[in-house]
Order: sequence, then C-alpha cells, then structure tokens
Amino acid sequence: MKYFLLILVFIIIVIIFSKTYIEIYFDLKKLNVKLNFLYVIKIKLFEKNIKEKTKSKSPKKEKTKGNIEILELVRTLLSNILHRLDVDLDIDFLYGAKEPHITALLYGTINSFLGSIYPILRNAFKNYNQKINIKPVFDKEIYDLKIDILIKIQNLYLIWILIIFLSKYIKNKGKGGFRYGTSNRSINENYNG
Repeated sequence: MKYFLLILVFIIIVIIFSKTYIEIYFDLKKLNVKLNFLYVIKIKLFEKNIKEKTKSKSPKKEKTKGNIEILELVRTLLSNILHRLDVDLDIDFLYGAKEPHITALLYGTINSFLGSIYPILRNAFKNYNQKINIKPVFDKEIYDLKIDILIKIQNLYLIWILIIFLSKYIKNKGKGGFRYGTSNRSINENYNG
C-alpha cells in the first residue's frame, strides 16, 4: 500500500509540473489546432480546410448579460495567465505583387510592423521566441503564408485557471448572473398596478 501511494504521489507531481503544448498551424489551405499533454497524449482539437467563402449574412446574435459576464471572466483569466505562457512563433511568408516596387513597399511595411510589435509580444509572455522569414519575389505574383504557433503552459496553471473559473462561475450563478431573461417574480413586482 505504501508503494502504491508513493507512485500515486509521484504521478500527481509529474502531471502538475509538466507542460501542456498547444500547437496552432495555419497556411492558406488549412488550419490545425493540436494539444499535446505529457508528451504522450496528442489530441487534434480543430482542423479546417479553408476555402473561398461566399458572402452570406449571418444573423447577429444579441448580447445578453450572461454572455458579457462570461466574456469578462474569460478576459480576466487570460490577462492573469498571459505572462505565464511560453510562445514560439514561426512565420514563413512568400509573396510577390504584379509590380516590383509594390513588392518592395510591402516588404518594408511588413518589416516595420513586425519590428514594432516584437517588444510588445516579448513583454506580454514569459518566454517569446520568433522566427520570421519574409521572402519577396519580384518577378511574379505569388502569395504563400505559413504560421506555426507553439504555446506552452504548466499544468499547474491550467488547474489554477479551471478552479478560479468554476468558483467565479458558481458564485455569479448564485447571484443571478449568467442567466438569460428575467424571472417571473421580478416582472410581477414591477407591474403590480
């Protein structure tokens, strides 16, 4: 029984202090999101082939109090956990415009934008590494973009986020938050003429 408890404690410690990897891969044809847990368990969360979209109007969703409260809670949790993430960004961009001078202007614009956003990203995350390859082609029109983002977070922080989210969700649900519409009681109190 002692060995079983020791093994169980060891497994729990390994799970808590290991990292979970989220890999996001995007190119002009597809989008993949994968989750790697304990270097062994690999889960494909999302995969979508990107096609030309036809313009169709989707009905607007109404903003309800419950949706806004949940979004505010998620925003708060993300702002607390953002500086604990390790992020590796890898971008390959091959492009060429019809005219060579447009290609050159676009190259300068992209480089100045990436140079100005780098310090912001560097300060936002715990560790931020980027590898960006911008390859202009001056003699033909071509566009190819590949983005690979690897996000690493310790499982301890994931558990912490889950506990905070559930506690705030339950607390707000008890106060009347995260509900849709009004109760009949409040309608009767307001219209007892």
